[in-house]
Amino acid sequence: MSFNVVLEMDVVYIEELVQHLISTMETLVSEDGVVFLGYQVRSPETHKKFWEMCYEVFDIEKVPRNHLHPEYAYKETDVFLLRKKKKKKKKKK
Repeated sequence: MSFNVVLEMDVVYIEELVQHLISTMETLVSEDGVVFLGYQVRSPETHKKFWEMCYEVFDIEKVPRNHLHPEYAYKETDVFLLRKKKKKKKKKK
């Protein structure tokens, strides 16, 4: 089962679970779907690993702060849109 929209907030903080998190995100979001990720750095090591692995699977867009509701946009938290990278079609020989 896959979804057009997946919401994730404050889910990146345990380095050992990053691979499982990204795998779950990839499974849950449909090919043309989007993951809305509310994100705050909790651990520099986990942060680095998460984004390195995310960039392998997703195209990532940071939502500009001025597009967020000013009452709920905290300076230490960002919002990202993640979309699955389109798979390249193999050329026939």
